[in-house]
Amino acid sequence: LMRLTDGVVMCLKPLYPLACSLLDRVMGLGLQPLQLVVSEVEGPKTYIPLHRSKLQSRIRLSCGIEVPANGSSVLRFPGFAEQVYRRGSCFWFDESYEHELLHSGGSRASLIL
Repeated sequence: LMRLTDGVVMCLKPLYPLACSLLDRVMGLGLQPLQLVVSEVEGPKTYIPLHRSKLQSRIRLSCGIEVPANGSSVLRFPGFAEQVYRRGSCFWFDESYEHELLHSGGSRASLIL
């Protein structure tokens, strides 16, 4: 999806136009990403159990790239909140808070983390 060449982040736009557009927007804010990961979850159900980062205040931008119309992908923070993934929409969250992901639907979803 992206590579670092001589300290410059290069995104493979022909292969990942939406992901690269989101990366351009983030870098346009003056932020330098540490890494860019595309995660895919499969239908009919995928559950990623509760987990968290041991690093305090590690902030992550998470975006929905492909989210099926017949399904749902939800990042849940038990006892606090939940965030529904939508195609082309992003949100920030603090990874030091415990969270889990539940995906349901007939097809897979691709998410940028």
